[in-house]
Order: sequence, then structure tokens, then C-alpha cells
Amino acid sequence: MNINDLISFNTFLFTTIDRKSSLNFAKQSENDLHLIPVLFQIEIDRSKSSSSPFIALDDLDYYHDSDRHVLFTLNSIFRIVHIERGEDEIQQINLILIDDDNEDRLKNLKHSIQKQLNGFFSLGQMMMETNDLIKAKSIFEILLKNATASNQKELVSIHRKLGLIDQRMKDWTGALLHYKQCLNMQLSFLPPNDRFLGPSYAGVGAILMKLCNYDEALEYYQHAIDCGRNTSHVDSSLIATYYIGTGQILHIQGKNSEARKNFELALTFAQKSHTLLPEIKHYLTIIS
Repeated sequence: MNINDLISFNTFLFTTIDRKSSLNFAKQSENDLHLIPVLFQIEIDRSKSSSSPFIALDDLDYYHDSDRHVLFTLNSIFRIVHIERGEDEIQQINLILIDDDNEDRLKNLKHSIQKQLNGFFSLGQMMMETNDLIKAKSIFEILLKNATASNQKELVSIHRKLGLIDQRMKDWTGALLHYKQCLNMQLSFLPPNDRFLGPSYAGVGAILMKLCNYDEALEYYQHAIDCGRNTSHVDSSLIATYYIGTGQILHIQGKNSEARKNFELALTFAQKSHTLLPEIKHYLTIIS
């Protein structure tokens, strides 16, 4: 969170005017390594109207205690005006209630939310690069839970990452589920032979091979090859990997003549991109 960012709480926000009570509540999480205590100090400009109503609960409090509670409505929007390290090393974030009828402010809120989502996505990617797969999976599962159904492209990216994580963790069932969801979503807005579908078809094929479902895996790899070659923007290294996957399955099935043809095709495409050559030559040596 940064100064001037907008934040919103998707529940009723129950607060108190009693600072001491708030601090005591925040301190309860100090010994929990999974929580970071934060004190929100909220300013309300009564000279400006707001469509986010709030109410002081003093008169409604049966016990009339000294906490002096204030309740904010659902989805109240606040601007961050200051962040500091407060009392007892507790993080303090100063907020001001804003008028959410203002269209520009709503645009800023959406922009702030998107920045936060992009930040989480980058963090998940970084966790994958450092092989911290458990944390990476948790981050992408949070993103999946909070993604909107209408944003299909975002969901595709999240499912692809979760599929890759499960694949690296050898959770073949989980990987297959995410890769198939990714592919099905792409098919809802892309032509069936679009080149961008190639990696998704190949991902499903790779997992089906791990699950020993060889015939179905070959079908998915063939779809990947068709998508990869059905374009003027041929990615030679990608197509080479599709032929390698096909060759591996055929070799497992004992169809070495067909396997060799696919490895030779893989070599042809790999030579154009100067990648994967040692791997392909290794397979050609095995089945020669």
C-alpha cells in the first residue's frame, strides 16, 4: 500500500474512537508470526457529503461502554494519507473517508486494486522462481478466489500458473484440472486452432502422459502441433517441444519408427531456433 492509494473493505467496518482499546486489540496478534498488527486511523470530513454512510453507535450500545463505536457501511472507500511506525512498533495507516460517487475516484480505486493484483501475481511468480512452491500456490489460490468470472484472461493466467506449480510438485491430478480449465476458458474466446492454444494443449498432453493415458495425450499434442504450425508467426522452439512430447509417448508405446520421425521433426524445428538440440539428439540415439 502506498500514499494516495484507495482501499475498500468488503464487510461492515466496525471501529472505535478509543485509541487505547484499538491498540490493545492490535497487540493481540503480536505473537502470531502469520499476522502483522496494523492500526487504521480514520479521518472523516463532515463538510463533504459521502454516499458511504456511517453511524456512531453510542446511543445504541446497551452497556454504554467507553469504546464509542462507529460502524461504516459495506464497501466504504478510503484514501491512504500517511503510513508510519506507531506505538509499540505497530504499523499505523491513516485513512480519510472519500465520496465514492466521484467517477474519477472509482477509476482510481480500480487502478489501485489492479496494481495490488499485479503485485500479488509478480510475488507468486517470484516464489516460483525461488522454488518456494507452497507459498506460490497459496498466492495464486488467493488470486483465483478473488478473480471475477468475467475476466477470463486473468483466470487463464492464474490457472496456468497453478497447473505449472502442481506439475512441479508432481500433483498430476491437480495439474490436469488447472490445465484443462485454462484450455476450456481460452476456447471460449479464441479460435480452435489459434497459436496461443498450443502451450495449453501441450500442457494437458504432458500430464496425461504422466498419468499413462497415452492415446489421449497424443491427441492433445497433435492439437498443439496443429495450432503451432497454423500461423505465420511460427515459434520453432515451441513446436519442437510438441514433437518431443509426441515422440516420447510413441517411444513408450514401442512405436519407435513413428517416434523417430517425430524426433527428427523436432530436430528440424529446433535447429531453426538453436534450442533443445542435445535433448533431441539424446532421444535419437536411444531409439537408433
